[in-house]
Amino acid sequence: MKQSTRAKILKEEDLPESEVGSLILRELSDAPSLRPLLEDGEDAAVFADSWFGDTRHFFLYGDEWSFRVVADEREPRLAIISGARVGAVENDSRRDRHLVLDDVRFTVNAPLNYDSARSDIRALVERLRMGMEAWRADGAGACSTF
Repeated sequence: MKQSTRAKILKEEDLPESEVGSLILRELSDAPSLRPLLEDGEDAAVFADSWFGDTRHFFLYGDEWSFRVVADEREPRLAIISGARVGAVENDSRRDRHLVLDDVRFTVNAPLNYDSARSDIRALVERLRMGMEAWRADGAGACSTF
């Protein structure tokens, strides 16, 4: 996690530094959702392969906090690079519109097994890709809001 994000959480939540990881785990423990951050001109076709190989950015919506995370195939982790406390109502609305991760458990620790962690992140991205394809097949139009 970037230091600026950690500092923002500490300030807004008035927590001791030792509790930041626990706050993040609480935020992501109850069916968070994931949304890809597409670059200008991109659409869901960028997820046509099972792993896109490049560094990609996502939004991860918790209970009250929204996090911007980075996935990189070389690093088997989702790194939090920013966060904003947007409130439960806003995040509930966001979670309803994006891929809900009701069976995913996050950790704030370094991976114990890098190959397994890399495989888990690839599987998560694959679920996102399949969800986007299903969303498009249902006639929802362009995936800019997925």
